[in-house]
Formats: sequence, C-alpha cells, structure tokens
Amino acid sequence: MFSYRAFLFLGVAFLVFAITANEPVRASFANGPLTLVVPFPAGGRADIAARNVAEGLAKFLGAPVNVVNRTGAGGVIAAKYVAEAAPDGHTMLITSAAILSAQYTLASSTKLSDYKVVGLVENTPPVLAVPYSAPWKTLRELVAAAKGDAGSLTIGSVPGATAQLVAAGFLEAAGIQMTNVPFKGDADAIAALAGSHIHANTSGFSGLRSLVDAKKVRVLAVAAPERQTMLPDVPTFKEQDVEFVSGLFLAIFVPNKVPDHIVAALEDALKSTMHNEQIVEKMKNVGLGPTFLGRTDSEKFLQREDEMYLRLIKKLGLLRRSD
Repeated sequence: MFSYRAFLFLGVAFLVFAITANEPVRASFANGPLTLVVPFPAGGRADIAARNVAEGLAKFLGAPVNVVNRTGAGGVIAAKYVAEAAPDGHTMLITSAAILSAQYTLASSTKLSDYKVVGLVENTPPVLAVPYSAPWKTLRELVAAAKGDAGSLTIGSVPGATAQLVAAGFLEAAGIQMTNVPFKGDADAIAALAGSHIHANTSGFSGLRSLVDAKKVRVLAVAAPERQTMLPDVPTFKEQDVEFVSGLFLAIFVPNKVPDHIVAALEDALKSTMHNEQIVEKMKNVGLGPTFLGRTDSEKFLQREDEMYLRLIKKLGLLRRSD
C-alpha cells in the first residue's frame, strides 16, 4: 500500500527538484556579467526602470547586470543588437511598445518574432505636459489654442516608439493639429519641454516628477480611465472632453534562439525582482508603475497590443510602404 510517509517523501522530493532545477542555469550566469540594453537615452522611463530591474536581477542571479544605453533610430539600433546577440541569455532588451510599432513604421526594424519575452515589468498611463510658463493651465485651453491656429504649436515625438503613437492618438482624439518634433527618446523630449523649446509632450510621469516639483513643467491630463494615486489633482483626458485612454508598458526580451530553460531561469529571477518590496517602492517613488507578468501572460498581452497598434498605425496612416 502507498503510505502517507511515501507520499510525503515524494512531495518533498518534488519541491526540492522544483527549487533546484534552475540552479545549474543560474550558476552559468556567474561566468560573466549580463547586459540589459536600453534603446533610449539615460534619464528616461525605460532607463530608470532598467536600473531598478538590473539591481534585482543581479541579486537573484548572482551576477552583475550592466545597463547599457544604445540609442538611435527609434530603438532599432538597440533592438537589432540584442536580436543578433549570442543566444545564451546574457544580453537582454528592456523596451516599450516600440518593439511593436517600429516593425510597422520604421525601415529595417526587427520583428516581435525575433525575440522571446521574459516578462512585463512596468505599465503606467501616459500624461500630457506643457512648460510651466505656458499660458495653458488646462487641457481645454491647450486644445482651444491648437484649434485656433492649426499646426502652430509643437509636440514632442519619438519616431517608431510609443510616444509617437500616443501623441498621434491624442491629436486625433482631440481633433487638433500640432507639429511633431522628433527626439531620440523621452529624456530628450522632456528636456526640450522644460526649456520651452516645444509646446507639449506625452510621456510617462517618471521622467517628469522632479521637473513638476521644480515648477518647470505642468501636467495637464492623464490618459487613464480614472485619476491616478500619484497624480490625484490631475484630471483625466475624458474629464476634459477628450476621449483618450492609453498605456505605456516595459518588458524584458532576449533573442528568440535562447533556450527555454535559460528563459525560465531569467523569468524566475525577474519574478523575484518584481516582488521585492524595496525595488517596487523605489520604482513607485520615481513615478513608475511596477508590475509583473510572466512569459506566458506577457505573450498573450503582447499579441493583443500588437493587433491594437497595427490597427492604430493603419488608421493614422503611419504604416511604412516598404523597407
């Protein structure tokens, strides 16, 4: 007869196996540092998130994780670098919906199928901000000014990245025209906004927090269904008669030829990172929206987002004709 003691022994044995199954893989990471590539300049949302995530991954993998910014071409330079890296899990990419939009809007871009997703680490609604000295104190005032002189006002944009689509989506929803000014990444656009070199910009709140506190920029609206805890006094777009809701995510990717058991080890370390209270609080304190979706759920999420972005890109006439 199969005894309770035998059942208990098998249960413990299975648990020990589950805990230690990825230990040899983790040990292989100790042979050299890992690299987390950011496609945008230092100081932006992706860069800030990357440095927090890298700290956790280093702790749970037992190896240093270096954050490297490879900017340019709307994220394509960094994306190609990672896609072509050795399939050993040592080179990762942290990026936004740029990985989806660039494949449809930028020539020579990589495709989503060139990667395996490790997990989603951040998701937050974008905000619309203007220079603090600007005459518009509400979204309604900005929209009225844009309607009064179509194309005279400028708005920041990162070609091929989420920022381009968020800005385009806002303009369409508001029924206005503004002149797009291209930047390499959020950090550059935000710096231009703070210096009053552009009239408006859409981005995550993390890169704006210190500038809001210093009264360099003013946030007019948040693209969420309801007001956010971190911005309780900022109304939504909908509250100001603009039907616009959007989201900004960040996820970790590796080349598609990385073996599944290595991806699983990275996923375990990423999960531990995103459940670490200190790291989560650090991310929240700078205006990020830390979250975690594992590989399977992230794949489903990305498929839905990919379909949505393609529809929007076609609708806005941003689909490239050919490479």
